[in-house]
Amino acid sequence: MSGAPPDVSLAIRSGFGTSGATLSPAPSALTQPATAGIASFLVSIDLAGTDYALTASSGGFTPVHTSDFEVTEPSGGGATVHWNSGASGNWSDATKWSTGVVPTTSDIVAIDFPGTYTVTLDVNATVAGLFLSNPSGSVGFTATSKTLTLNGASSIGTSSFMTLTNTTINGSGTLLNENLLTVRGSSAINLGFTNPDGSTLRIVGSSAGSTANLTFANGFTNGGLLELTSSSGHNATLTVASGSLTNANTGIIRPVTDGGGGRTLAAQLDNFGTLELLTGLTVAKAGAQHTSSGLIDATAANLTITQTGTTPSFTNTGTINLDVNRTLTITGGAVDLSAGLVQGVATSKLVVAGATLAFTPTTVLVPMTLNTTTLSGPLTIADGEAVTLLNGGLSDAIDIQAGGTLWAFGTVSLTGALTMPSATSNLRVQGNSIGSTASL
Repeated sequence: MSGAPPDVSLAIRSGFGTSGATLSPAPSALTQPATAGIASFLVSIDLAGTDYALTASSGGFTPVHTSDFEVTEPSGGGATVHWNSGASGNWSDATKWSTGVVPTTSDIVAIDFPGTYTVTLDVNATVAGLFLSNPSGSVGFTATSKTLTLNGASSIGTSSFMTLTNTTINGSGTLLNENLLTVRGSSAINLGFTNPDGSTLRIVGSSAGSTANLTFANGFTNGGLLELTSSSGHNATLTVASGSLTNANTGIIRPVTDGGGGRTLAAQLDNFGTLELLTGLTVAKAGAQHTSSGLIDATAANLTITQTGTTPSFTNTGTINLDVNRTLTITGGAVDLSAGLVQGVATSKLVVAGATLAFTPTTVLVPMTLNTTTLSGPLTIADGEAVTLLNGGLSDAIDIQAGGTLWAFGTVSLTGALTMPSATSNLRVQGNSIGSTASL
C-alpha cells in the first residue's frame, strides 16, 4: 500500500468466505502502522471454506482486496483442545485438557478457560497452534529449559502473558504477542514473530536465567515496547541472526537501568520509531547496515555503535538527542550524518573512530572527537556555521568561508589543507572545561 498513512486495517471482505467466520487475533492487532508504505499482519481464520478474500483499508484511500483463497482444516485433522480448568497446572496433566489427553502434534491448543492461572510447559511439545486468551482474568504460560514447536498461527492474547527461561520456540508457524512476552536466560524464537503496538517484549537478565540473550532466527517488526532490563546485575542482549530488527513508527526500544548490567542489540537496526536510552546501549552486529529515520533519545545515557565485518554502515536521517555529558560513539565502517540532526549541549559529544564520516555543519551540532577518521569529502564551513573539534584530528581539506567558524577544544591535529579566504573566516583555539588545555 504505497504512500499509505500510518495505520492500515485488515478484515474479511464483506460477503466472502464462510458466514460467521472470524479473523484473528483481536481487533486491536488488526490495525497496524505502515512502515515505508507496508503494514504487516499475522492472522488466522477460524472456519474452513472457499472464496475468502481480505480487505485492507487506510484513511481516505480506496480499500484494496486480496484475490480469493481457500481456508482448510489443519493438516492431520487435529482438534482444538482447550485447557479445561481455572486452576494452574502442568501441560503434561491430561486431566486438565478438554479431550482428557495431552495435546498432540495435530492439535490446536486454546488456553482460554475463564480465571487467573498459569500453565507450565513441563515437557517438550509440538502443536498445530497455541492461543492464550481469557475473557475474564489473566492467563499465564511459562516454560523453563524446554522446546516448544508451533506449526501454525499462534498468539499471546491481550489478557495473557508468556514467560520463557532458557527455552526455544521452533516451527513453521507464527507467534503474535498482543500483551507481554518475558524472556530470561538463553532463549530462541525460530519462527515468524510480531510485537505490535500495545504489546511488550521484555528481555530480563536475572538470577533465574543469569545473562539474558534472546535470539531470533529472522528479522521481525516491533510496533510496541521492546525492553532490555535486569533484576540482578546481569546483561540483557537481543540478537537477530538474519534480517533486520525493524522498529516501526509506533515502536519503542528501551534499555532500562533496573538492576545494572549491560544492554546490547546484536541486530541490524532499522529505526522508524523511538530508541529511548534510560541506560547505556551497545549496538553491534558484523556487516550490519543500520538506519534511523526516527528518534534516538540519548539524553539519559550513552549510545555506542560498533561496526565490524563487510561494509557496515550507520545512516541517520532522523533526530539524535544528546544531553549533558552524553556521548554517541561510532567505531568502524561508514557513518552518514549528512541528513537528519545530531544535537545536544556544549558537553555533549560525538566520537567517531576508524570510520568514514559524512556530515555537514548543519546536521551535527555537538562537539566531535575524530580519531583515524576520514571525511567523505572536503569540509566546508559556510557563513553562520560552526564546527567544534574536541580532541582527535582531521587529514581532510577544510574551507572556512566568510562568517564560518572552526573551534578547537583540547588537543586537535589538522594535517590537510586549511583555507581561510576571508578576514571573517574564524579559527578559534580555546582551552576550557570541556576540552581542558587547547592545542592545535
